[in-house]
Amino acid sequence: MPRAVQYKADSVIYFAGDTGDKIFILQQGKVVLRTRDIETGEEVSDLIQTGEFFGVKSALGRYPREDDAMVISDSLVVVFTVPEFEQVVSNNTRVIMKMLKVFSNQLRRIHGKVRNLIGEGEAVNPEDGLYNIIEYYLGRKSYKEALYTINRYIQYYPQGRFIDSVRKYQAQAEQYAQKYGQGRGPAFTSGMSGHENHPEPASPRAPKGGVAVSSTSADLPEESPDDQSYYQVLNLVGTGSYSEALGLLKPMIDKGESGEYYVPALFQIGRCFFGQELYDKAIKHLTGTIQKYPKMDDFAEALLLIGQSYEKSGNTAKASAVFQKIVQSNELDEVTRRKARKALNEIR
Repeated sequence: MPRAVQYKADSVIYFAGDTGDKIFILQQGKVVLRTRDIETGEEVSDLIQTGEFFGVKSALGRYPREDDAMVISDSLVVVFTVPEFEQVVSNNTRVIMKMLKVFSNQLRRIHGKVRNLIGEGEAVNPEDGLYNIIEYYLGRKSYKEALYTINRYIQYYPQGRFIDSVRKYQAQAEQYAQKYGQGRGPAFTSGMSGHENHPEPASPRAPKGGVAVSSTSADLPEESPDDQSYYQVLNLVGTGSYSEALGLLKPMIDKGESGEYYVPALFQIGRCFFGQELYDKAIKHLTGTIQKYPKMDDFAEALLLIGQSYEKSGNTAKASAVFQKIVQSNELDEVTRRKARKALNEIR
């Protein structure tokens, strides 16, 4: 069973380079993940929010920790083994979405930076990590989570090294989800070409909500209708069904700023306009959104889409100005800056 552990201020949960199979969720207090940017030598800190998981990638991927987990104030942390974690999230998409949001933000920030994972100079980049997560969920027949991750991969790496395999995974996961249901069906194999293997016996499904966590553990709520709708939006946008996605986004916008997905929905509307080649609408909408919400999670992607919209509409001068702004910003992640740099070179 997951257990709650009390950490005192100034203590350390784990150091970079440590190995371990534990996954953590912050119930109360303050924990910071600290690492050093190899390119600049500067320390990078990520403050963990209450209810967020950390230590996930290294535990699931079975490689050394990438950062130091430092306790800033007295904190209560719930500790899971990998099997316990799998049981908790097996039927709780809300938890998966929260975890992947954090994971995706970290991926964008560290993309392209060398990590010495095994002490021998072997580097693992975020694209590989995201692809491994896809295979992890497919191997466990967690189709909802796999499809969410697949769409993030397609969004971040539309010309990625694994894009052909990922699209095959997407079609197969959608088929299996509909035909067999979550947690059931034939096994996936790494690098599959779209053919089914011999079916495995269906394993019993975990109770709704997964493992029973004691009252001292973090609250893991069931997914809400908004969670389900937003997850469906990501699938629709990822597959180019922009009109359908816009139809689902409208109720989220109608709820106003009090809605959990209001700001993310605004960004997805801009993505839909861009996908529909309505570049002027995308520019106007996304510009207004980032001006009003400059700290939104998707700020960097929105700014990049604005530049791409200017470029697609033929206004290379404004496109160059936006891309140059991205390249020169030290506050934006390296993935976005690299994309902007590439776009600038192509314009020139």
